[in-house]
Amino acid sequence: MLLKMKTPRQIKVITSQLEVLEELKEQLETFIADINTVTLKGKTWIDDSDSQNFVEINLYLSNETSRCLRRYRDLNSDDFDQHSYPVEHSNQVENTSPKACNLSCKDDKTYQRLAGMMDTIESTLAKHSRKIKNLQQKSLGHETRIQSTLLQIQENETQYNSKFEEFIKEFQGASQFMSSLQTQNTTLSNKVMENEEQIIEMVNTTETLRHLPQEVEYQKERLESFVQANESEDKGHVLKMDEVMQEHTSNIQQLNTKYEHLLNLIQTNENEIRQIQTCNATETLSHIKQKLTKHEEDLERIEINHKEMSDTNRKKMDDINAKLQAHSETTSNLQINFESLQSQLNNLKDDFKHTDSLTESLKTNMTEIKDQLSNYKSDSQILNLESSFFEVTSELYKELDVVKNKMSTVESQVLNLSGGYAELLKISSQDVTVACRLWIRNSEEIHLNKDTIVTCFNGHDLNIGKCYNKTTGIFTAPCKGLYLCSLMMGSEDWARFNIHVRKNGRESVRGTTHTNSTGAVACLVTVLELDQGDEVYIKPANDVAKIKINIFSYFVVVLLQQNRLEHL
Repeated sequence: MLLKMKTPRQIKVITSQLEVLEELKEQLETFIADINTVTLKGKTWIDDSDSQNFVEINLYLSNETSRCLRRYRDLNSDDFDQHSYPVEHSNQVENTSPKACNLSCKDDKTYQRLAGMMDTIESTLAKHSRKIKNLQQKSLGHETRIQSTLLQIQENETQYNSKFEEFIKEFQGASQFMSSLQTQNTTLSNKVMENEEQIIEMVNTTETLRHLPQEVEYQKERLESFVQANESEDKGHVLKMDEVMQEHTSNIQQLNTKYEHLLNLIQTNENEIRQIQTCNATETLSHIKQKLTKHEEDLERIEINHKEMSDTNRKKMDDINAKLQAHSETTSNLQINFESLQSQLNNLKDDFKHTDSLTESLKTNMTEIKDQLSNYKSDSQILNLESSFFEVTSELYKELDVVKNKMSTVESQVLNLSGGYAELLKISSQDVTVACRLWIRNSEEIHLNKDTIVTCFNGHDLNIGKCYNKTTGIFTAPCKGLYLCSLMMGSEDWARFNIHVRKNGRESVRGTTHTNSTGAVACLVTVLELDQGDEVYIKPANDVAKIKINIFSYFVVVLLQQNRLEHL
């Protein structure tokens, strides 16, 4: 019974040890709760549910791990100090009464349980101390890494600061550039406001050029209809001219018969004229001579009028021929009809010449008759001859008047026809439209000589008027006017090209452009004043052994303004 009794001192010692264990338990629970909080935050970062970056979470875990290790180390040292005192005290108690303590400890199961628990705690603390040492070493490595990371962060910050300063400088430069752009934009807007009318005019011009093919088709249809109407009118004029020529031919034939009749009459009266030579009628002969001179003057006047009419008609015909030659290309479809009219007018000229020859022969006959009558003596025979001669000459005058009237009619018809033809030329000249845009279908290496015309432009978007010949590479001006000419040559090889113009057999350079090795494209735009039949083409400035011109090159010629002919 004495062995089982507990002294108050023993109870106090055991109670103090239990209090120490309870306090250690509370501290361990708080320590484990902190470790769980840190572990949970690291797991949440792994699951991407946290907004922190790697550097921040790594620094946080390193700091918390170091803090936990220091706290565990402090806790271990504090627990050891607190635990050592009661043990020493209990040893003293046991030393004071060793027999009683040994007996009580052997019998007390609670003490044995506590001793086992203390052994387990000591083994656990030893294991944890080793782990803590490992963790301390790892924490030192983490601290070194953190320091290196901090150094890298500082270096990155310095780099970022320098780059940020550069960015600020670039941003300031960009702001200055934007301000300069804004000023340029304001000046450009002011210029646009100043040149608004010109811009509107250019827009209208582009719209007009856009609708130009439709207008050309319309004008083409209109010209075809006008040509058809003109062909019908020309046929009517040709028929009228045929009728006039037939009448004129019949009149000439009648004149020839009358002239033959007059010759026959003179031949038949030749014997009577010889008999009249014996007569001495001076007054009658003088009277006849006066009449003959008067008739001769009338014939000369008729001849002069006839020559004036023929000269006038010849001048008009020359004018018509000049107009036909000047506008032969523009009115090529109407030239065939007018050639027949020209041939008929030439026949009419021949008839006029024949009439002139008849008049000349008649004049010679009159002089012969006058010479023969100078020796006439018989009044009766002279009067008979005079009457017959007057009859013939009156008929001849009548026939000449008829021919004169018909010639005036022909002249009026020719004038009307020339006026209609001039109106047609005026309309056709107003409808002239010329535009061509040539490009290259396939880019191939070619060899070019200095004096060779470039013929590589084998494709075209526009060739209105068909003035550009792709085989020869020559553009021929259909009329006189101002032409816009543009040339753009693109190639990886360097070369220089010239725009040549041939006027009246003379060749001259009107523009120069070139390519370079960087692939850039040079463009030449110029305005040329060309006459009808002038030729425009492209030649290289030097010999080119090998060049490959790309498909973006083009050659453009457009008629801007046509110069009207003054006589139209």
